[in-house]
Amino acid sequence: MKIKIGVRNYDFKWQDEIIEFGGELYGKHNSRDLTITLASKFPQVQRNETFLHELIHAICFMNDLREIEENEHWIQLLATGLLMVIKDNPNLFTMAELQPEVEEAE
Repeated sequence: MKIKIGVRNYDFKWQDEIIEFGGELYGKHNSRDLTITLASKFPQVQRNETFLHELIHAICFMNDLREIEENEHWIQLLATGLLMVIKDNPNLFTMAELQPEVEEAE
């Protein structure tokens, strides 16, 4: 599956598990080969948060926000916060499509 992030088209992949640097990862963003990979063995809520985490990495890379992109703690806080807002407001995107009320000039 492809995911368009800015001007780049990323390949989105599932993998049973991701092992790197002696530790297990939930997901991985690779800016060189334009891939986002998620480990499929974790619960759905973890996969959702990990997807947002890796998506934020890709957005930061695209916008040359290296200080944020390289700070896993900040990325995780953003991913967790976004997931909470999305889950707590299931109509969030339909709300954003509503037309604002325009007050008529007297």
